[in-house]
Amino acid sequence: MTKTAKTPPSLHTADIPQADSLPTIRTVVESVEAVHGDAVGISKRIKVSDRHVRYRLQSARVLGLIDENRRLTVRGRELLSTSRSSEEERKVLVRAVNASLVVSQLFPELLAVAAVDVDAMAKAISRVTGMSHSTAHRRARGLRSWRRQLSSGEDKGEQA
Repeated sequence: MTKTAKTPPSLHTADIPQADSLPTIRTVVESVEAVHGDAVGISKRIKVSDRHVRYRLQSARVLGLIDENRRLTVRGRELLSTSRSSEEERKVLVRAVNASLVVSQLFPELLAVAAVDVDAMAKAISRVTGMSHSTAHRRARGLRSWRRQLSSGEDKGEQA
C-alpha cells in the first residue's frame, strides 16, 4: 500500500502525469532539441499523434526532463547521456520520479513499497487537484506503471 502525505499539498492537474510509458517519454525528450520543443514537429518526427506527444511532453516536464519552454534541463541531458534500458537510465528516472511534485509531495514511498493502492492514490489526487475520480484513477494507474517499469522492467507499453 502507498502512504500519502498527511497535509494535502497544492498540486495542479498539470502536475499529474498523463503518459504511462517511460521509454516513450524518453523518445519525445530525444526529439525536443531537434525541433525546438514543437509538438507538431515531434509528432511528425516520431509518428505519434499530437495529443500523445503533448501528454509525453507534459510528463517530461513533470519529471524535470524539460522546462516550461520545452527546453532540455540538466536532468534531461543526463537522461539522454545514458543508454536506453541501462541501469544508469533507470537511476536517472528513479531520481526524476522521486523528485516530481506528485510523488515527492503526495506519494513519497511510491518506488519503495511492494504494492500500491491505485484507488487510494486516485482519491488523494482527486482531493488535491479537484480532478474527477475517473481522471484521477487513470493518472494513478500511470504512476503505478512508472513504478512497475522502474522496479522490474515490466509494463513498458503505453496504455490507451
